[in-house]
Amino acid sequence: MKSKAPMNIVSGDSQDGIWEGEIPGQDPGTIIYWSLHGEDNNGYTYYTYTKSYFIFEPIEGNALIFNNGYRLYGNLLYSSWLGFYWQGTDFDLWDASFGNITSELLEYYDILIEISHGFSHYNSNDVINNWWNGTKTYVVAGDEWFGIRYGWENDVIIPEGDVARTILGIDTYYPDINYSTSGDQEGISRLIPDSAGAASILADFLSDSLLLNYDPQYETGHSNWLDGFDIVDGYTVDMTAYSGVLDSNGNVAEDAEIYNVMTHGQQGNGGKSAFMSFDPIALNTTPGYHWVGASSYWHTFVAPICPPNASPLISVYEALQGIVSVDDEAEIPKSFSLKDNYPNPFNPVTNIHYELHQNTNVKITIYDLLGRKVKHLVNAHQTAGEKTVQWNGTNDLGQPVSAGVYFYKVETPEKQITKKMAVLK
Repeated sequence: MKSKAPMNIVSGDSQDGIWEGEIPGQDPGTIIYWSLHGEDNNGYTYYTYTKSYFIFEPIEGNALIFNNGYRLYGNLLYSSWLGFYWQGTDFDLWDASFGNITSELLEYYDILIEISHGFSHYNSNDVINNWWNGTKTYVVAGDEWFGIRYGWENDVIIPEGDVARTILGIDTYYPDINYSTSGDQEGISRLIPDSAGAASILADFLSDSLLLNYDPQYETGHSNWLDGFDIVDGYTVDMTAYSGVLDSNGNVAEDAEIYNVMTHGQQGNGGKSAFMSFDPIALNTTPGYHWVGASSYWHTFVAPICPPNASPLISVYEALQGIVSVDDEAEIPKSFSLKDNYPNPFNPVTNIHYELHQNTNVKITIYDLLGRKVKHLVNAHQTAGEKTVQWNGTNDLGQPVSAGVYFYKVETPEKQITKKMAVLK
């Protein structure tokens, strides 16, 4: 819709003055394009270059996706629809073209997901540090997040107090583990998801028949600048990668080293985080091709056999939502215990309550009556305290399970407890 807004002089005169005008208001979600049009006494007209701004409105309860790189296939919406859930509405979108995120913006959100496709435009460490507390969740994915903060030349021990160490659990950064050994930024990297981490759904899908490739040149048209890192104590490694790139036969170099490329954890104040030094949308499989980086889309339109949450970005996001933040001043339980789920029987949601007497790795799995795995509910490092996680009666494919008896098993390295529950229809 085009409209014209008159301008009035506020100082000076018509020969040399300052003018101002008001652009008519528009609905939230609208991009406004504007330019100035002037006409002199001789009837000559002049136009400025067109400028633009975006009217943003936070939606209560949504998480915020900060697209801090290039727009995926030129469409901001794909950061949510392809990166997470096809046609989902759970996320607000902030693009780097709007400018860096601000403290004022983050006041509306408890969950921030920063994604970089091809490049990371902004360093928002100061804003993140001011926003961060025990109720927040911060997820980062992109292979240039380190570079814009620490450069690309040398290995870096992350300083104390930096977001990378304090929130994301990174101890040391190793730049460009593919390019530094191969000299090839267009090549393919081989990644290995851990069967016991937040990428376990992807690991189970790969099983013994598929291999996982990181191939940004093919999937997004961007270069491969995969970084490696070491983690601090208390965080969980979810995925590793070989250094260098695959040869023409799709094989890893004989002298390749293995680096961490994905981690998640929970800080002592209860805040939760995850970090991936790659762009998840650029993940695919071989020898059978599945676009697991866009697993919700792929499951919906191409291959239902691929779990909709096979993407590590989706699975770690869901895993972190299953970790309940704790109050620093809460009383620490004296032992690990598992309470009865409530309600039981249930339809469609039940709550599983358990207590941890120390910081530890926790895995919660749902099984059917025949002992088959139905749902990986939690796989994360958690702090001591009382915890609650919900199960909505669906399997790892997002499909509702049948009515009947199921078992839920809560495991720590020291102990495991199994209890029974019933699903009604």
